[in-house]
Amino acid sequence: MVKLGGSVITQKSAARATLREDVLARLAKEVAASPGETVVLHGAGSFGHPGARKYGLKGGLKAEGALHGAAEVRASVSKLNAAVCEALAAAGAAPWPFPPSSVAMMRDGNLRRVDWEVFDAALGRGFMPVSFGDVVLDELLGVSILSADDIAQALARHLHPVTVVFAVDTEGVYDRDPKEPGAQLIQRLKAGEKRPISAGAGGADDVTGGMAAKVAAGQAIAFGGARVLIVNGLKAGRVKAALAGQEVVGTEIVPPGVVAR
Repeated sequence: MVKLGGSVITQKSAARATLREDVLARLAKEVAASPGETVVLHGAGSFGHPGARKYGLKGGLKAEGALHGAAEVRASVSKLNAAVCEALAAAGAAPWPFPPSSVAMMRDGNLRRVDWEVFDAALGRGFMPVSFGDVVLDELLGVSILSADDIAQALARHLHPVTVVFAVDTEGVYDRDPKEPGAQLIQRLKAGEKRPISAGAGGADDVTGGMAAKVAAGQAIAFGGARVLIVNGLKAGRVKAALAGQEVVGTEIVPPGVVAR
């Protein structure tokens, strides 16, 4: 499983939805070259976060204009997903999009259920499922934001992947914001290790929790036995090497029972 961060495949700080086409094309080739079955997830970046903040969608349909805003963001992230699928297809893969808004339901901001039958059917036929952070119907709030990190956790519980790679816009996880003097790369974390990690200690803060949320997701996944790596997706070859099981610069989250080197 690989999650392509929104800060990697889009210009996340841009006021308008802006795709990093060259980066996406290169990452698509790296993912398509991965041995065995691969599931792709991606963040929303500038296609989703500005609108989600503007209309307060993480809290539902309370804000003025939220109803139309939810539809607007939903359409925008779908365009990004189409671009990701097109890049994967051009790289030789057989992507099959899975919009969470069509197969999932939330309750009070938490994922309640997913139609795994459809997902498994696509995977079993040899397709490469591609899902993403999305606006999803919520039983109590009307709508809510389902992040790709949360989808990764749910998928890991269902599929039990061997390797999970999070592609971010820094070398990995740092002990503080990497822009601060003296920031140190954390090369290995234990699945059960508790240490303070700011939301921005590896990328800009966002409506889905930033780096702290990725670490929490990665640790939850590692408890299931997967090898979890957080690597710089802006550096050529990092994602390809991580998916192939090679040593790579980044942060590895170690499963229980494995001695951190």
